[in-house]
Amino acid sequence: MTMSSLEIAELTGKQHTNVVRDIRKMLADLGDDSKLSHVHEEKDARGYTKAYHLDRELTQTLITGYSAPLRLKVIRRLNELEEGLGQKALDFAGPYQGAIIESLSGLQTEVKILKEMIRSIIAGPSVVRQVTELSLSPAIRTQPGVPTWVLLRSQGCSLAE
Repeated sequence: MTMSSLEIAELTGKQHTNVVRDIRKMLADLGDDSKLSHVHEEKDARGYTKAYHLDRELTQTLITGYSAPLRLKVIRRLNELEEGLGQKALDFAGPYQGAIIESLSGLQTEVKILKEMIRSIIAGPSVVRQVTELSLSPAIRTQPGVPTWVLLRSQGCSLAE
């Protein structure tokens, strides 16, 4: 778990350039500590520092020099991150649920068609032609909401499970 200098700046109300300055000073003061290898410096295309990513210990070391209310804000946010409350995850039960289910259904259909085509190749060329023609048929492609394998079955193609 890390916290970025951008988030520290936002939480404390400080300018990001000042937070970066404070981090550089802290790192210089700490010298050759083995923990410093865990500091990740993110650079932009020009090679300038875009953000620093600090672990919990270094974040707390940095904010020790800040006022008590600012330290409290950052520490609370660190606790949220550790508990997983602060992580932004996709809500699969929300507006994306239908699209995800539809996409998975489509992928499952494609896998079933590919399996049948492989079986057909093993069975012989006439069966391959039948499956290919059926899968490209306008009747198959123009029925939204109906899985392709159901449409293929309705056209006389047997899809082995």
